[in-house]
Amino acid sequence: MSNQILSGEITKKYALDILKYRPYDDEFLLRELPYTLRKLKLSEKEWKDIMNSPHKNHVEFKSDYNTLTYKIIKYIAKFK
Repeated sequence: MSNQILSGEITKKYALDILKYRPYDDEFLLRELPYTLRKLKLSEKEWKDIMNSPHKNHVEFKSDYNTLTYKIIKYIAKFK
């Protein structure tokens, strides 16, 4: 929705109002779970383990953001 806010398609207040409600009901989620597990190639146990694991911050995952190469490219991009 951030793109819709930035483009002026919707207001920030409207987006926040939408986010107050659950986008899908429990019945739909339960019905779609087998499909999701199949697509992710996960067993139900693996899925439950993931869902019950502690939350992680995005900085805990390896990414190119902190590599020297990324920093050099970002620095050079300032001069283009």
